[in-house]
Amino acid sequence: MDTLPPASIVVDDPRSLGEGAVWCPLNEKLLWVDITRGKLFVYDENSGENVHIDLRQSIGTVVPYKKDQVVCALLKGICVVDLCEKRIVSCLANPESDLFGNRWNDGKCDNQGRFWCGSMGQFCEPEMGALYKFTLKHSPGPGDKEMVATERQLSNVTISNGICWDTEGSMYFIDSALGTIDQFAFDKEKGTISDRRTCIDCRKHNMGHPDGMTMDAEGMLWVAMWEGWCVARWDPRTGALLGKIALPCAQVTSVAFGGKNLDRLYITTASCGLSAETLAKEQPHAGKLFAVDLSATTLRGVRAPLFGQGLTA
Repeated sequence: MDTLPPASIVVDDPRSLGEGAVWCPLNEKLLWVDITRGKLFVYDENSGENVHIDLRQSIGTVVPYKKDQVVCALLKGICVVDLCEKRIVSCLANPESDLFGNRWNDGKCDNQGRFWCGSMGQFCEPEMGALYKFTLKHSPGPGDKEMVATERQLSNVTISNGICWDTEGSMYFIDSALGTIDQFAFDKEKGTISDRRTCIDCRKHNMGHPDGMTMDAEGMLWVAMWEGWCVARWDPRTGALLGKIALPCAQVTSVAFGGKNLDRLYITTASCGLSAETLAKEQPHAGKLFAVDLSATTLRGVRAPLFGQGLTA
């Protein structure tokens, strides 16, 4: 396996359930969340400042939208949050408003700017969740209720997690309860998926459960391994494990390439569910934000798409 650089702590303030890391190409800052405490974070790697916005409800993930606005998957639904005003300014959709036992979890935008986001049961009940696609039809205006088209893409999902797309017509998706990374044929024009198959079976490697995921410029998958103490790099074409980055905590949740040259790998972790004794003696760094400097390697990330793409000017 490849030897990868070590991870270091960049935000020393532990989170309960850190998640949803994504690099915003508009303001060149890292967006990430604390799901259970309802916090949205904006991390500036130049100053080290980690601004927080308290949204007072669970938040599954965040994606870039405009320079000063992002789209968040909140308990209330898919909403626009203004980073300057530090508040929700528009609610776009909530197709599961009647499912009070569900919440939104991980999600990302495809290269055409469609937001794919999954739901799950609050207590990880089997097959209670689904995967949805949200397509921005036009920029939201006052009182506008029809700016987003919502389509369910998958049903019977338990823990909807990592998702990403390559440039060759595939979408990769993780239902953590299955322990696999699944590949779909992806029609980028229609935004539809078909022909599901397992391309990587993480259960064979005894490394915990696959969680958040991103892709590098070589088309390899980087996956946060919950209860696995690491981030793993996989080849989706062969299923081979290419390398690992060890973390000093078990609950590794999401990964994102960032920095001006997309040569830093950011990693979120969680402390929830761990006893005070475990946190003190075994995992004192659980819940902190980590980064790996890849500038001395040839490994680079790819630019995160914006929600709506051409409609966001």
